[in-house]
Amino acid sequence: MGRRHHRHRARGVLAVTALSGLIVAAVATPATAETDRANGYYIEPGQQHAGNPDGGREWLGTFQVDGEPVFCVDYQLKAPETDERYEPGDELLTKWGGEIPTERAAKISYLLLRYGNTDDDDTAGAVAHLLHSWTADPDYDGGELGSDVTAPEVAYDIDFHTSALSDAQLERVDELDAEAEEFRGPWSVTLTAPDDEQQIGTSDQWSLAVETASGVGVPDIPVTVELTGGQVATGDNVDDGSDDRSDDTAEKTGEKDDNDVDDTDATAQNDRAASQDDNVSGQDVSRQDVSGQDDSVADETTVTTGADGTATVEVVPTAEDVAVQLDLRAPAAQPRVQEPIDDEIQTVVATGGEQELNAEEHLTAQPRPPETETSTTTVEVPRTIPAGGHPDAVVQGETTTATPMGAIVGMGALVLLGSMLTGWIARRRFGGR
Repeated sequence: MGRRHHRHRARGVLAVTALSGLIVAAVATPATAETDRANGYYIEPGQQHAGNPDGGREWLGTFQVDGEPVFCVDYQLKAPETDERYEPGDELLTKWGGEIPTERAAKISYLLLRYGNTDDDDTAGAVAHLLHSWTADPDYDGGELGSDVTAPEVAYDIDFHTSALSDAQLERVDELDAEAEEFRGPWSVTLTAPDDEQQIGTSDQWSLAVETASGVGVPDIPVTVELTGGQVATGDNVDDGSDDRSDDTAEKTGEKDDNDVDDTDATAQNDRAASQDDNVSGQDVSRQDVSGQDDSVADETTVTTGADGTATVEVVPTAEDVAVQLDLRAPAAQPRVQEPIDDEIQTVVATGGEQELNAEEHLTAQPRPPETETSTTTVEVPRTIPAGGHPDAVVQGETTTATPMGAIVGMGALVLLGSMLTGWIARRRFGGR
């Protein structure tokens, strides 16, 4: 803070020589010839002060420095050139070296994180307007307004600039102000493992949430998900619990209704049995591929939070110890700045308002239960056996036996005939006495 204070004192002494390079200059000078204004818009007329007595237009938006868009936060000092040299600085302070209120600092961090590299003119202009409003407020110690106030001392006239904005520009300012208030940090991230028992090779959903301190979910936040002992579920490695043999089961149900089919149906049954064996074998190979992954290999993906600040990721355990880790960028409590080598140039901020958040969870997955197969082998004897030949054994999934109807009728006739013969013999024997 002391370093920043002395820096601005030095700027006060050099104010006269700095006036020709102000970003509000109406006529371009050699000092600003290489300044590249990226995205934003001009305010015309601009705010009057000692360095801009005629109210020349001023720029609200980003500058291109070393190939990157940046925002300036020392209102009315000299704009940076495209090859300006900067070095990492301390936390962002007011234009006059005082501390920025905590809530404003958090809002600045949020805007830099979300819109630091915007290429939209209205958004860039709105962010610049809010940054100057929160870093060069006339109410801060050291800030002044007036046509005779020098550039290093002049504050940002919030009311003047607000009235100079178009309806669309003002609407965007209000939107971003409200958004920054709602979603400012500090954020928290939570990761929740599935409640159900996990099994190697079977996928389940993990859930995550990104929230503000007040519990508001933060939307559209990319979150990196890193897995150890697991993989992100894809169509190639997901076992949803279904069995490819369900179609075969339906076919077998139909077979039970056709037990009196001829030999051609036996051939079709053999084909279906062979197809079933192929399906079972294919399932075994697929599951082995999933559970046989190298446990030390981590898988990684990126998910984006939805409107409620939550997201899910489908995870397939490949080992008993499953670890899932989250990483994301969140607004820092205090944004940091880039300090110019030349003390007369504005301090800049780009994406210095961020910090990294992490969350990690572990669980134990159960091994895949061994595969079991049930099959029945029977022998079906052909109706006709050639002389000296042997019946061919036919593999069937099921076997049923039945007594031919003709045999039943013949047996009944034999019984009736035997009964009649017995009665006739009895009559002859006893009648002859």
